[in-house]
Amino acid sequence: RGDLGSFTQKRTIALVGTRRPSNYGKLMAEKISSNLAEAGFTIVSGLAYGIDSIAHSSALNKGKKTVAVMATGVDMIYPPGNQNLSEKIIRNGAILSEYIPGSKAEKWYFPTRNRIISGLCAGTIVIEGSRKSGALLTAKFALDQNRDVFALPGDINRKQAEGPNYLIKMGAKPVTEICDILEEYDVQLSNDEISFPELNKLEKEIFQMIITSKPEINFDKLILKSGLDVNSLSSILLSLELKSLVKKVEGNRYIVI
Repeated sequence: RGDLGSFTQKRTIALVGTRRPSNYGKLMAEKISSNLAEAGFTIVSGLAYGIDSIAHSSALNKGKKTVAVMATGVDMIYPPGNQNLSEKIIRNGAILSEYIPGSKAEKWYFPTRNRIISGLCAGTIVIEGSRKSGALLTAKFALDQNRDVFALPGDINRKQAEGPNYLIKMGAKPVTEICDILEEYDVQLSNDEISFPELNKLEKEIFQMIITSKPEINFDKLILKSGLDVNSLSSILLSLELKSLVKKVEGNRYIVI
């Protein structure tokens, strides 16, 4: 269902991961999907909650195409809570399935459909997931199909990071910036193609404080100026770092990139 348009495997990337991502995983899934979509890649995933949904939504928010590979018939949206998302995908992409219409979700359908997700794409990016997750199985299929495998490095204390960190140990390419992926496909972004990331109200306020305090400002001074508590400010600064707007330097200080 939908329209793949000028679909080419060379410009198609799978982005997969856990249904229960950390805040870090959510932010990075959105950032990577958005940047790849803007660079002309079609984003492929499995329409599940969590990383899959973020990948699809991020591409759609940029007005770009995305493809969902289902473990049901194309008329049986699963999970049902993603019905609205599936309708948006059909309008600007496609929903695919090897199962006949009317086929309901069976747990053994999900692993087998993962080979289609990886097979459609030049490469697969694993954001977060355990060693036994479906995301790791998708990466295995990608290797068997002679496709590229990328993984997002994560906190070694988090279960969600087990899978990607394991893949990196086994030779997957770590993703620390979007160029790690683009350079594999000889794609370069011009300044005109790099859009300024969206910020919420608090992010804008903190970012402005850092700008007006050039060349740098330390964390304690930001606490005093913003009136925020430590956890809230730390979360906002992490978001700004992940959006490549600020950088933490020695002495717990922040500078604008």
